[in-house]
Amino acid sequence: MGGRRLAAASGASSDSGHAFLYARCFVVAQGEAHYSRVVADSSLISKSDAEWCEALIMVGPSALECAMGAPGEIETSVSYETGSNRAPSD
Repeated sequence: MGGRRLAAASGASSDSGHAFLYARCFVVAQGEAHYSRVVADSSLISKSDAEWCEALIMVGPSALECAMGAPGEIETSVSYETGSNRAPSD
């Protein structure tokens, strides 16, 4: 998604890693067409907490719990909260 470029355009949403995560979740929650527009024009990213979608980060763990019938933990090699994932275009 071009993290640094989007963070720079996200106004108050760039104040913390969590805020920027929730702003990106909002973009994803709006669907593929909106996501594509934001990727093409970073000025369209959410700029305030009125356009955050924190709940989206719970979809994976909730689906895992439903599938397993009990709470489970998703192990990943990268933290979605720290910005530790690197992309060549970043």
